[in-house]
Amino acid sequence: MTKKNSIKNHADLFALIPVILVFIMIFVFSAQPAEESSQISDSIVDSVIDTVEKVVETVTEETQDPETLHHTLSFIVRKTAHATEFGMLGFTLAGYAAAQRSVSGISRRRDYPLCVAVGAVCGILDECHQFFSEGRAPRAADALIDTSGCIIGVCLMFLVTVIVRKLKNR
Repeated sequence: MTKKNSIKNHADLFALIPVILVFIMIFVFSAQPAEESSQISDSIVDSVIDTVEKVVETVTEETQDPETLHHTLSFIVRKTAHATEFGMLGFTLAGYAAAQRSVSGISRRRDYPLCVAVGAVCGILDECHQFFSEGRAPRAADALIDTSGCIIGVCLMFLVTVIVRKLKNR
C-alpha cells in the first residue's frame, strides 16, 4: 500500500479530529461558570459598542439607553455564540460524513439528517451540562438555537461538497 492510498483510507479518521475538537470546545465553554462566561461576552459587547460609537460617533440616550443597549447586544452575542459553536459542529459532522462517503464510495441520503440529529442531541446534552455549571441553567430555547446552528453548518458543508463535486467533474 502506498502512502497516498494509506492517507485516503484513513481520511474518515482524519475528518473525525475536527469533530472531536469542536465537542471539546463546546464542553469547555459550557463548563464555564456564569460569571466567567459573562465576562467574555461583556468584553465582546464592549468592543462592539466602542466600534459602533466610533463609526456612528454617538450612541446617545435619545437613541437608546446604554444599559439597554449593552443588555441587548449581550443577548445577541451569547445566542450567536451558541449558534456558531453548533454551526461548527454541524459543519464538521457533515464533513466527517462526506469523508466516509469518499472512502467507501457509497452515497447515503440519511447522512445529513443524521448529522442534524446528532447536533440536536448534543445541544440538549450541552444544556443539561450547563445545569452543573455554577450560575448556569439549561434553556430549551438555547437547545433550539444550537440545533438551528447545526442545521446551518450541515447546509454549508452540503454546499461545499456540491461545489467540490462539480469542480471535480469539470
